[in-house]
Amino acid sequence: LSLTIAGLPGSVAAQVTLVGPNNYSRVLTATEVVAGLRPGAYLISAAPIRDGATRYSPLADTQTVSIPKSNVPVEAAVDYEVSSAVLIVTVDGAPAGKPPAIRVSGPNGFLQTIAASTTFDGIDPGPYVITAPEISADQQRFSVTPSSVQVLLGPGLKPKTVQVRYAQTTGNLRFDVSGLPDG
Repeated sequence: LSLTIAGLPGSVAAQVTLVGPNNYSRVLTATEVVAGLRPGAYLISAAPIRDGATRYSPLADTQTVSIPKSNVPVEAAVDYEVSSAVLIVTVDGAPAGKPPAIRVSGPNGFLQTIAASTTFDGIDPGPYVITAPEISADQQRFSVTPSSVQVLLGPGLKPKTVQVRYAQTTGNLRFDVSGLPDG
């Protein structure tokens, strides 16, 4: 069997199991020619793996190959692709003494509240909603743009960036009265 494993960074080991006749079982971590196999049907199973926060998944979880009695290897391939996403939420203009409570929600129950710029690596692709509340601090109001935004993340290494901007919308007015008579 000549098994080609593709789609992973060079430093990442695959997790491919080869199972066949007579309880044969072997884990392969890279492209390899497996010699001396008995004729019969072999099941190739590939598991998702992580490289740091990035998840790679096989295009096909399993496949079956038939090995005949021959010295010519049967060709098979396992192709991996990035199956996670990256979201960056940047936060600008929030008052120093009162951090915002920005909610980020997404697929499979993903829910986090952030107070500053944050990068979410290795998250599931799909729709995410970023909700930012208005802030009141020191008798001032800070409005936010956008207050809510939905983004659709696809799998890949290129991040999608959402910028949340706060701006002070109220101010203080100080009156000084002078020149009036006492009393």
